[in-house]
Amino acid sequence: MKKLLSLILILILALSATACGGNVEAPLAETPAVETPETTSVLPADGPTFALVLAHGAPEQSDGHKGTLYFKELIEERSGGKITVDSYPGFQLGSVSELIQNQKSGQIAMTVGTAGGSTSKALAFLDLPALYSDIDKATAVVAEGTKARALIDQEYGNLNVKVLSIMPITYRVTSSNVPVRSIEDFEGLKIRTMENPLHMMFWQAIDANPTPLAFSELYVALQQGLVDAQENPLDTIYNSKMYEQQKYIIKSNHVMFYNAYTINKDIWNSMPPEYQALITETMVDLEKWVRETTDSSLVAFEKNLVDAGLEVIEFTEEDFTKMKEAAQPVYDEARALCGDEVIDEVLATVGQ
Repeated sequence: MKKLLSLILILILALSATACGGNVEAPLAETPAVETPETTSVLPADGPTFALVLAHGAPEQSDGHKGTLYFKELIEERSGGKITVDSYPGFQLGSVSELIQNQKSGQIAMTVGTAGGSTSKALAFLDLPALYSDIDKATAVVAEGTKARALIDQEYGNLNVKVLSIMPITYRVTSSNVPVRSIEDFEGLKIRTMENPLHMMFWQAIDANPTPLAFSELYVALQQGLVDAQENPLDTIYNSKMYEQQKYIIKSNHVMFYNAYTINKDIWNSMPPEYQALITETMVDLEKWVRETTDSSLVAFEKNLVDAGLEVIEFTEEDFTKMKEAAQPVYDEARALCGDEVIDEVLATVGQ
């Protein structure tokens, strides 16, 4: 009887702890399964081998890193092991600026990361706020044959890098410890931003108080109250566990998050044409995988953030209109950096 009572007591305590939820971590969102395309290219058995180091800043459990593993799986199978890929997530091999420099010198073959003014000031058009109403228009902006894409290729080329793929993934949103229910509530908000001049200019334009910090310092800055808020895509907020230090998700959708896969030009030029063709073909399949998985993953991430105790706040069309009007100094600066032709083309592509 005593043993039975002890077991019942243990069970009650365990159930109580679960109900309190204080230390219960929300489950990770699962990436939907996508059918792997069949191999369509085969390299010669006596061809050279290439061991590619791929570095990026996405967390290990994120869809961003899973995308690099998907690319690794496809290219290693299709090349018969002639091309291998080792992917290093979470800025293991350096900060954004360090990855750019190390890729330029060839110490790192490939990188995946945010494309925009943090890479080159001339790419500031990728950071234009309150611009895109949907992913399709953002995709059209960087399509092959546009002036914008030519500028992208040129600026990355100046870094001794070739762009293999560039595509919009999702919007950047805001998380905060302070409720932001309209654009006016951003006034005075201490928010961490990327070390990107146009991003900072945007937050200043809507009267927030932006503080540029390295991503590696962000969690502690939120924990210690150095900043009250930050902005990132939903999956980054969840997978970096920033929800542990935040109370609100504000779907400000202020900037589109563009992702670029790039490779060192010297390494690329040393590859036989059939190797280059295989990588290019595989990138097309990777882009399809990203598009098919992202939308459903974001729904799961938002649910997990709500389950973790955060409140999701939607913005109104009126708020987006006010945001666009306030952001006009950012557009003026982008014109000075990118040129009228590119900005006019971008605005025409999105219907503005």
